[in-house]
Amino acid sequence: MESDVKVSIVGDNLELSREQWREKRVMVSNYPGLLEEVLKYTWTCTAGSHPYIRCEKLNHYLHYFVLAFLYGKDKLDTMLQSNTIIEHLDNNGLNCTYENLHILSSDENKAKALTIDKQKKDYTRAPVFITDVFYSHTRKYFQMQLTYNENVVWNMRTGRPIEQIIIQYGTFTDLFSDWLIVAKHHDGRFDFSKFRGNCMHYKDRPLIELKPEEKDAAIIERDGKHFARLNPHAGTKSAWIEKTPYINLENLEE
Repeated sequence: MESDVKVSIVGDNLELSREQWREKRVMVSNYPGLLEEVLKYTWTCTAGSHPYIRCEKLNHYLHYFVLAFLYGKDKLDTMLQSNTIIEHLDNNGLNCTYENLHILSSDENKAKALTIDKQKKDYTRAPVFITDVFYSHTRKYFQMQLTYNENVVWNMRTGRPIEQIIIQYGTFTDLFSDWLIVAKHHDGRFDFSKFRGNCMHYKDRPLIELKPEEKDAAIIERDGKHFARLNPHAGTKSAWIEKTPYINLENLEE
């Protein structure tokens, strides 16, 4: 039977939608062969405030299915002990991209839920910065990306405001320690010398002089590249970033 799932390409990932899921959208990695396997089965969306996607025939959730495709079912079952779970790092059960999934202990999952996830849910104002966390299954490291909506941190070498800071970690313990600090301080100013990351990358905010016809534009184009104008405090014209994709540092141009 032909699948009724609609598929769209969003960056490096795939967005899936289905009538039964209503307005909900599911994300999976655009990994060779994965989509074809996913579309062989019927997936339903569970009810509740924290939904997941599940296949009754397989008796598995989609996040288990995509990790089993990557590692093999036998190896994944070995990795999943009685006290571990598959964690969605951004706390979105519909985001089943590989970078968003990692195996954590039940205790680590509970600690994250009672601290970072809870504080993020309770914070409703326009954020000075946002935090995205990913896991690389190929390189076996965690990555935290801090992206600033306001100019609050400056690069002392260049004298320019920093747009994004990317930090890589070898263990979840080191990541979680810094993640807690970030989650508790909303001004975006941290003593990065005390962070536990293995390496850190800075990206300066581009400095663009507006043309007269661009004074009300939300998107600015320069040399074929497009830039969003961020202004979290502009009333009805407010604009800020809420989520960023995984940035592979190995692919960045020097």
